Amino acid sequence: MNIKYSRFSVTELDAHQQAIIPISAFAAAGNMSALDQALNQGLDAGLSVAEVREILVQVYAYAGFPRSLNALSELMRVAQARRQRGIQDEAGREPGRPIRSARRRHGQSDQAGWRPGLRAFVRFRTPGK
Repeated sequence: MNIKYSRFSVTELDAHQQAIIPISAFAAAGNMSALDQALNQGLDAGLSVAEVREILVQVYAYAGFPRSLNALSELMRVAQARRQRGIQDEAGREPGRPIRSARRRHGQSDQAGWRPGLRAFVRFRTPGK
C-alpha cells in the first residue's frame, strides 16, 4: 500500500487502490453498466483477475449474495470480452487458506461469550412478547 503522509496527514492512493473504489461501489449498487466500465478500468490499471474476483466476493457481506453473484458474472463476461480483443490480463494468485486464530487452535470459540442457546433466543424472540 503506497500511502504517503505529509505534514498535514494527506494520503494518496495508487492506481490499484483507486480502481477498487468504483468496482466495489457499482457492484454493491447493482449498477452493471457502470460496473462494466469500472472493471475494464481496474484491469487496465493493473488489478489482476483474482484481485477483482476477491473484491466482488467481499461485496457479498455488505450488499448480499445476488449482487455479488451478478457482479462476478459481469467480471467473467468482461474478462472473456477482453480475451477476445487480445488483451491478456494477469490472472493473479488465488487466495490462500484462512488463518486459524490461536483461540480456535486451543478449542476455544472466537466469540467467547456467545452461547448457542442465546443465539436461538435472540434469533426467534418476538419483540413485545
